[in-house]
Formats: sequence, structure tokens, C-alpha cells
Amino acid sequence: MNILELCKISSDVYGSKSTIKKKWEKRGYKVTVVKSDKFNISHGFSNLQAVILYKEDKVIVAFRGTDNLPNILKDIDTRKIPAKKYIPNAKGEIHKGFAIAFEEIFRKKVLPKLPESFKEIIFTGHSLGGAIAFLSAVYLSSNDDYTGLPIKLVTFGEPKSGDKDFCNYAKRTRLKSHYRIVNKIKHHKLAIIDQVPSFPFLGYAHGGKKMAVISKIEEVFVFKNLLLEAHSISEYKKSLKRNDKIAKKNV
Repeated sequence: MNILELCKISSDVYGSKSTIKKKWEKRGYKVTVVKSDKFNISHGFSNLQAVILYKEDKVIVAFRGTDNLPNILKDIDTRKIPAKKYIPNAKGEIHKGFAIAFEEIFRKKVLPKLPESFKEIIFTGHSLGGAIAFLSAVYLSSNDDYTGLPIKLVTFGEPKSGDKDFCNYAKRTRLKSHYRIVNKIKHHKLAIIDQVPSFPFLGYAHGGKKMAVISKIEEVFVFKNLLLEAHSISEYKKSLKRNDKIAKKNV
């Protein structure tokens, strides 16, 4: 599975259950779509969704994000809490809002639906979905029940979800690979980098290997729209299609 295909899955998870199942069942996958409609106004998340794809002993888990995350980030609870509250034995601290989203969709919904037996798992997601994917991958990578299982992670526009100590802890787990794809849009001499991966600014860090992809657009209406466009999953797909080396990288 290459990075462009994972981006397409991260895009598809924004769709309806019937649309997702129809597309990926045609490709020979067993498809499970799970949702959490729990809404917590203090953390800003509702209608969380994930898809589990299973084929030939390999599992892909994609989490839906939100293209509106730049606005949500202004309102959600960005306090840090001990990571071990949600991930046993973990070091450092994690973002409280993202941790609650991870608990609701991964631990309560996805984890019980994973196949009984598989030989590899890839986590992916865009925006908020990327943050949840990171926490989920670290959770599984530090769980003794999954010793020896290759666990991989590819995210798109992933915001920061933990502090430096937590990211260092993630490096010491059995997480085999972690690629963070970050979009940059060029318009003539103007270059705009997706700002969401920079959030939250203070006290947080990133794990994994950053890989920048560059896209060019011809028309810009207002600067604000350009900032939002840089973060959209559709623009990530366009950027990857113009960056073959990254797009075709197998994980």
C-alpha cells in the first residue's frame, strides 16, 4: 500500500458508510465502518468515524478528520494530561481533546472490531483523524498483546497530540514507521504551508518523519481561503499526484 492510496482512504472515510463499503468491497476488502455520535461541547468533537479494511491478513484503519479543524482548534480544550491515563505505561503528556476523541472512536469502537488474527496493520487519517491515528498506533505498539506485529502509520495534516516526552516514548515502542505528510501550496511567489500541523503551538511536539508535498494553484480569492485550502484532504491528494516519489512510496 503506497502513500497516495492511503491518502485516498483517508479521503473516503469522510463519506457515507454505504459509499465506503461499495468502493472497497469491490476491491476485495472486508469493510467495517464505525461511528461515535457522542458530542462533548467542551472538546468540540462529534460524529467521529473510522473504517477498518481487511484483506490477506493485512488491516488498514483510517480515521475521519475535519477540514474545519483550524476553527475547532480555537475552541477545544488544549490542556495536557498524563498519557498513561489513556495509554498504559506511556510517558509524557497528551492533548486532552484528542485523547478523548481517541478513546471514543478507537478504544471503544475500532479496537473491539479488529480481526482476531492479522499480520500487519496500518493506521492513517487526515487532520484530527491523523492525531487519532497517531495515538492509536502508539497504543497498539506499546500493547504486549500485539508483540511482533508490524504497526505502521501515515498521516496527512496531522496536528500535534503530545509533548516531547510522549513523542520520544512513541519512538521507543514497536511502531515500525511513521510518516507525516504536510502540504505546501505555491501561487506565483506566494507559498503557504498547512498550518494545522503547527497546532497547538506551545508545549507540544511531533513524532515521525515529516515529508512535504508541494502543489500549485492558479487562482486565489482571499488569503483565508488559501490557508484552508492548504489543509483540505482534496488538496493533499492533488499534491501527492504531483509528487510521485512520495506518492508511490510503499509503507
